[in-house]
Amino acid sequence: MSKSIIILFCLCMMFIKSGAAQYYFERTYSAGMGFSVKETLDKYYILSAGFSDSFGTSGVRIFKINKYGDAIWVMSLGGIYGDFAGSVIENKDADYLVVGTKGNAPGGFGGDVWLIKTDKNGNLLWDKIYGWGRDSGLSIQQTNDGGYILGGWTEAGGILRLFLIKVDASGSVEWQKRYGVGTWSTYNSVKQTPDGGYIVAGALVKNTGTLDDVYVMKTDSAGFISWSKTFDGGMSYYDDGFAIDLTNDGGYIIAGGINYWDEPPFSNWDALLIRLDSIGNEIWRKTYASLGNDAFIAIHQLPDSGFITAGGSDKNNSLGNYDAWLMRTDKNGDSLWSRTFGGALEDAAWDMQITIDNGYILCGSAKSFGPGFREVYLVKTDCFGFVDSSYQPTADFSVDSIIINNVYFTNISDSACTYKWFFGDGDSSIIENTTHTYLDTGAYSVMLIAFTAGRSDTMTKSICIALNCIKQMPQNTTTKLVTCTGKLYDSGGPIGDYQNNTDGVVTIAPPGATSVTTTFISFEFHTLTNDFLYIYDGPDTLSPLIGQYNGTSLPNGGTITSTNSTITLRQVTDPVIQRAGFELDWSCDKPVGVFKDLHQGETLLISPNPNDGNMQIDYQLHKGQEGKLIIYDMMGIRLFSYNLDNEKNTLKISESALSYGLYFYKIIIDNKVFITNKMLIIK
Repeated sequence: MSKSIIILFCLCMMFIKSGAAQYYFERTYSAGMGFSVKETLDKYYILSAGFSDSFGTSGVRIFKINKYGDAIWVMSLGGIYGDFAGSVIENKDADYLVVGTKGNAPGGFGGDVWLIKTDKNGNLLWDKIYGWGRDSGLSIQQTNDGGYILGGWTEAGGILRLFLIKVDASGSVEWQKRYGVGTWSTYNSVKQTPDGGYIVAGALVKNTGTLDDVYVMKTDSAGFISWSKTFDGGMSYYDDGFAIDLTNDGGYIIAGGINYWDEPPFSNWDALLIRLDSIGNEIWRKTYASLGNDAFIAIHQLPDSGFITAGGSDKNNSLGNYDAWLMRTDKNGDSLWSRTFGGALEDAAWDMQITIDNGYILCGSAKSFGPGFREVYLVKTDCFGFVDSSYQPTADFSVDSIIINNVYFTNISDSACTYKWFFGDGDSSIIENTTHTYLDTGAYSVMLIAFTAGRSDTMTKSICIALNCIKQMPQNTTTKLVTCTGKLYDSGGPIGDYQNNTDGVVTIAPPGATSVTTTFISFEFHTLTNDFLYIYDGPDTLSPLIGQYNGTSLPNGGTITSTNSTITLRQVTDPVIQRAGFELDWSCDKPVGVFKDLHQGETLLISPNPNDGNMQIDYQLHKGQEGKLIIYDMMGIRLFSYNLDNEKNTLKISESALSYGLYFYKIIIDNKVFITNKMLIIK
């Protein structure tokens, strides 16, 4: 048996339950249909929609929505000859652009591609017109050079063609092209590829307009076709590709629908996914059918290589009473879960995006929540597709390894969407599985908060960097250890056997602890001599004896926990034979919010903890005592100080200046530090 020379880590656990400030909602706005939504740099949402009025005119409406789902501003344009919105984006300068259709003839019989640019406050910066006279602008993406690629379809003589228009940052045309006879595309159908070219999904009309095949086209950076593919659904009449996304292996995923009847729209549709390699060869395809009609109109790949897709589902075959639909699949297209949103009437999603909190934002139209006509519809969910989650997250993590001062963490939380790490040295991270480099040696308390819709859970563990966390039993003296975590060896230390003729005592007494746990890694004491390790439940060898141990079995199976704030170990050896001794890790439990001084009887409660900067301090002081609460940031900089009045026993604090994060506070009584601990602010 051997001891480890290089310490890996020492762990202590403390669970803290907390609520999270995340925002999920299901909202409707004015009459119309929401066609496209994006999360903005300020963590709000920009939404493009179409509207119509009682006079039969229609126009474009742009909404800026805050994190609660409230409209901050609404901008309306057009409405003379029948104008409608396509996709919306935010560019790198935090301005917004909407591509759509500008009616150019009464009755909606003509239109131009319309590009609108606003600032972040909804002020019109410019708008431009493009096209061939009977066009529909539907898709937009900012390109690598700061310009934009526009997509949609144009019609002449009853023949449809899809188009691409490349414009620079000011909206001036660089090139424009129309493609194959009978092709068309929709809202989420054009993406720039890593080589600077473009991938387009849509449909190819064949047999004089009675049948469609899914159509995919790859172009170079100048819009010239590199390759194109069609995909036939066999017995189906209409096979349409409504959206496309790039995959992490250089391929593509198409979302759409297959129609088995010849009476469009939405007559016996099944939803469709097709997975392609980098040159358009089919890897797999899946259809998803309910009792009614289903179709996907938006798709994105997720970090685990699975997919999230959205559209509409008439799952109960309720004669057109669709629901907005969100479905999560694995990398092979097999459904992991499916959610629907809406009510008794016709509701649908037209676009969906992944949000920074790993949840989803869907936009579309809904009839179910108002007077019976279509309203702009917006739904924000967590990563499981819930607006009001039924999941309670469980935070947990492991320390995979510590190499010098680089620590590798693995997140093993359950039922969580987002994460916040606090490393105990002032740094933090939102990466799910992360690595952190510590600049100094010592013991650090690492906190992980796991969030799901409106709920959170916290796990705190301690890690030890370098050898200053290692202690060993003294030979014939008494030592007191006050850190919450550490590693303890017998009197021989990490390398040698224990010494002869020892009678050393170690008391582990972390301030503020409620219990101390020793976890034995190894143990070997000679059995035929007077070599023993004694463990006591308290501050000295007069405390109750938990047990005396020798041999090779781990004491008490390996783990011993005190019933109070201290534990004492005594090593006694005779002058005859040596053995390897022991190696153990110790950790302590501390209460969250409530602390007691066993000598003077004072108590303190901070509630709630975590909080949003509004908190109440309940405390008890003896008559004549003076107390103070001081709040520090993670770098130890003093932020706020409050006097504790011993006649009131309650202090209410409201500090809006405390931002999201971990803080420390000290309680000082009669100029002596009473307690130091953590406080978490969540906003």
